[in-house]
Amino acid sequence: SIHAGQTCEMLALGGSGDGLEQAMLAACGLLQEGAAQVLVVCAEDSPAQAYAQWIDDVPFPYAVALLLQPGDQWRLALIDGCDLGVEMASPLRNVRGLLCGQSSWLSACQGRVWHWQH
Repeated sequence: SIHAGQTCEMLALGGSGDGLEQAMLAACGLLQEGAAQVLVVCAEDSPAQAYAQWIDDVPFPYAVALLLQPGDQWRLALIDGCDLGVEMASPLRNVRGLLCGQSSWLSACQGRVWHWQH
C-alpha cells in the first residue's frame, strides 16, 4: 500500500475459523467511526504440507469480498451459549447463507457462537 501510494485506512487480521465474523466486527467499527463504506476480503488457501496436520478446515482455496455500507438490514452478534450442534464457522458457510436467502443462522468457533440475521 505504501509503494502504491494508498493512504486509506487498512487492517489485516489473521483469524481462526471465525475470521469473517472478526473482520465484520472490525469493519463495523470503521463504519461507526464515519467511513462511507468498507471492503471486507476474507481469503484462505490450503496449507503447506508442513502445516496440514494442524489446519484441516480449508477444503480449497477461496476468497470472499463484501462491500459494507452503514445500515440496519443485517445484524451479527456474539451470543451466549454452547456451540454443541451449531455448524462450525466458515466464510463459505456464511456466504451460502447469504446466497440461499436465509434470514438467520448460527455458526460456532472455539466456544464462540455467532448469530447472523437479516
